[in-house]
Amino acid sequence: MNEITSNWKIKSCILGGLLLFMAPTLSAQAIVLENRPMLQTDFILDGFDTNNRKIFYNSQKSRNFRAQNAFYLSESWENQVSIHLASGEEMAYDHCNFNLGKNEFEIKDEEGIPQGLPNDKEITQVIFNGTSFDRFSDERKFYEMMREGENFSVYRLSSIRIKKAFVDAKTMEKVGKDKVSLHHKYFFLRESDGLLFRVTKNNILEMLPEQKERLKKYMEDHNISLKEEKDVLKLNQILENLYPKV
Repeated sequence: MNEITSNWKIKSCILGGLLLFMAPTLSAQAIVLENRPMLQTDFILDGFDTNNRKIFYNSQKSRNFRAQNAFYLSESWENQVSIHLASGEEMAYDHCNFNLGKNEFEIKDEEGIPQGLPNDKEITQVIFNGTSFDRFSDERKFYEMMREGENFSVYRLSSIRIKKAFVDAKTMEKVGKDKVSLHHKYFFLRESDGLLFRVTKNNILEMLPEQKERLKKYMEDHNISLKEEKDVLKLNQILENLYPKV
């Protein structure tokens, strides 16, 4: 074995040992960065919906903190909330908020820490400041009603997405800020049989097969985007007008 090869192997072993020694430390640092509560200066809000709806960050302490679960529908916790259970029982709260990351309504305990509502599994509907949030069949998610129709009602399912900022591998510090955005999926509820379906082009055309060409032409002529709230509401009105004629 020549001297160059021998020296290279020695250096490789030393480097490998250093990496093995450093790995747990780097991993621990990454975990701390991931799990620590976000500060107001850690992120920027991006992607408000078409109604310029804002999302609000809860900077208070919480259990089992996850960043995406710290954003709420209302800045205030003093909201008028009516809870409807499967048994027909109703309950009212005046200090409640909707957690967009968890898709659940929360109240605060004696320590001011947000927690889920009692009897959550039995909840079928929540009226939050006059807006209905409904659950369907065995699904635990709340769908926000945007428009109640005679034949088709419109619902929205909201969620939080966080695009992490770049982390410098040497310093383990973030370069820039996380981007927090609010995203929506839209659904129609067919009132005749309670069928809830995602608003997609194929699903819409299947609902009215005899009006398929007319609907396709309308969507093309009006540049309908099924990701835009205003266009979803326009399409809902068209379905309302066409459905009784089928």
